Amino acid sequence: MKRRRFLQLAASTAAAAAVRTTAFASLNHDQEVFLAIRDQSLGIGDPVRVQAGERVRFHFVHAGALGDVHLHLPGHSFHVVALDGNPVPTPAAVDVLSFARGERIEAIVEMNNPANWTLGSLNDSERAGGLGVRVAYADQNGPAQWHPPAAVDWSYARFSAASRSVRPADQTIEMLLEKRPGSGDRVPHWIVDGQPQHLSFQPGRRYRLRMMNATDRAYPVHLPHQCFALTRVNQIPVSGIIKDTIRLERYNVIEADVLRRL
Repeated sequence: MKRRRFLQLAASTAAAAAVRTTAFASLNHDQEVFLAIRDQSLGIGDPVRVQAGERVRFHFVHAGALGDVHLHLPGHSFHVVALDGNPVPTPAAVDVLSFARGERIEAIVEMNNPANWTLGSLNDSERAGGLGVRVAYADQNGPAQWHPPAAVDWSYARFSAASRSVRPADQTIEMLLEKRPGSGDRVPHWIVDGQPQHLSFQPGRRYRLRMMNATDRAYPVHLPHQCFALTRVNQIPVSGIIKDTIRLERYNVIEADVLRRL
């Protein structure tokens, strides 16, 4: 009964958040910028200096203690080309990048809106506390501008291969993340195939995890020495997306095949 109620809620969440996939031509880049999310900071504080017409390849990593982080650069789009160091099958443009702890994203930004801007968190207090960096165009004066995006448009499904068929799994394991009664709603725990137990994988078998988040916040999912090949994101079939860490959104379902990292 609990699982059925959760899946009904997840289905309604998926219907309310339609995903559109946008392909674009491969882009060359003129410079690379590496930015790490660490606690309440983004990068090392120095501005990112750019030229109008330049294409900048950003390398982001969430290496901090914060939970979810959502980044936006007003007046620009992120053309996502890789997740966790793995090229995505279909690069696509988004206005917002969403990270769980440990995730990495590579995205190319076309610098076609000359001004001074703040690349930073959607959360005003996080941004004011340092989770932002100035993007400064050459020959532009004035303070860095900020305005929020019209919507948070992030979804792994945007980057799926055109063919979304995947090989059948030898075994599907259901994992339900829920809050433990009496923990003050702070400590979630996993229920694996109906039991609070550890995962076990046999060599030579193809395992698919159906991960269901029955809590009201997102959590990172990571398996040491393994990576994930996503097969379904909140009712949407996907293929070709390889991740080391999965951001499991609230009331979301993600299915992924377990792959041993080479």
